[in-house]
Amino acid sequence: MYCQYCAAPLGESALSCARCGRAVGAAPAAFPPQGYPQPYPPPYPYQQPYAQPYRYHPYPQPAGANTLAVLGFVFTLIPFVPFVGFVLCIAGYSQCRKTGQQGRGLALAGIVLGAVGLALAILCIAALVFFTSGSGLLRESFDEYAYIVLR
Repeated sequence: MYCQYCAAPLGESALSCARCGRAVGAAPAAFPPQGYPQPYPPPYPYQQPYAQPYRYHPYPQPAGANTLAVLGFVFTLIPFVPFVGFVLCIAGYSQCRKTGQQGRGLALAGIVLGAVGLALAILCIAALVFFTSGSGLLRESFDEYAYIVLR
């Protein structure tokens, strides 16, 4: 005869198991008994093959695109204010990374367009200052060229 709990061999007149200490022939108790730790952790829930893994987000993901990213992209397309769009896109990109909102690519495109727009604006201003405030030959040639074009 064997113990129904641990499968240890029992004698014919044994009232309890020598290995686990449970009574022989008694109804099985709920496993594990209260107060005893479980021998193994509970099994993982069944996952279907090819299922997407669960991704933990510290707070719920807001719906829709980030407002600052959209506004920044729009402002980078307006000719004389690319710096406003550049700053808004940087703020929008930062918020998209923190909150997980959509619009991260739009903010990145706005940052690139804003940087290009700022570089072109600085280049145009530098060229204008260089050609108009120069002395001597450069100033005279610019004035002559402007006279020919405007005539």
